[in-house]
Amino acid sequence: EIPWRVKRVNAAGAWAFTSGKGVKVAVVDTGIHFRHPDLAPNYKGGWNAIVSTATPLDDHGHGTHVSGTIAAVKDLKGVVGVAPSVDLYGVKVLDKNGSGQYSWVVAGIEWAVMNGMDVINMSLGGGSGTEALKQIMIKSKEMGVAVVCAAGNDSGPVNYPAKYPEAIAVSASNSADKLASFSSRGPEIVVIAPGVKVYSTGKGGGYTTM
Repeated sequence: EIPWRVKRVNAAGAWAFTSGKGVKVAVVDTGIHFRHPDLAPNYKGGWNAIVSTATPLDDHGHGTHVSGTIAAVKDLKGVVGVAPSVDLYGVKVLDKNGSGQYSWVVAGIEWAVMNGMDVINMSLGGGSGTEALKQIMIKSKEMGVAVVCAAGNDSGPVNYPAKYPEAIAVSASNSADKLASFSSRGPEIVVIAPGVKVYSTGKGGGYTTM
C-alpha cells in the first residue's frame, strides 16, 4: 500500500505522532474524483472556479493523482498518502485538458484562503505571473497559509506561482534521488521530493502512474 515516494520521505515515521488529522488541505488543480474509495473518507468539499455552480469533480485526472499522493487513506488497499488523515478539499481551476486561466487560479487560491485552509497545493504553473496572482500569494502568506507549488516540468527556470517568494517551491526527484530531467530548477527551490513514476489514485476510481 505504501508507494516508493511515500517510503522515500519516511512519511510512516511521522504517523505515530501525526497523520494530519484536523489539517485542511486544498488541492488547487483539475479537481478531485471525490468518490474514489481512497479519497472519499477524507474529502470535505471544495469549489469549481471555472463553473461556480458545478462540483469540483475531476475530468482530467491530475488533481486526483496529486490528492492520492497527499491524502489517500490508510486502509490496507490501493495506496496511502503522505498525510492520510488530512481534510481534503478540491478546488478546480484547470479544465479537462489540464489548462486554465490565471484568473481561475487566483479565484481558487482566494477561495482556499477565505475558507480557512492550512495548506494549498498547486502542481501547476506557467512561464509568467500576473499582478493579481502575486497579490493573492502575498495575502495567502499573511493569512498563515502554507502554499506548496511545483517548480515546473520544462527543465528551465522555476515557473509561476512557485517563483514567488511566498511559495514553497518543490522540484521533482527520481528513485535514485537525482533531480528529474524534466524538472524546473533555480534558486527559488526550497525542497526536492519524489516526482517520477509516481503511483497514485486515478480519476476513474482506479490507480495510475504519472
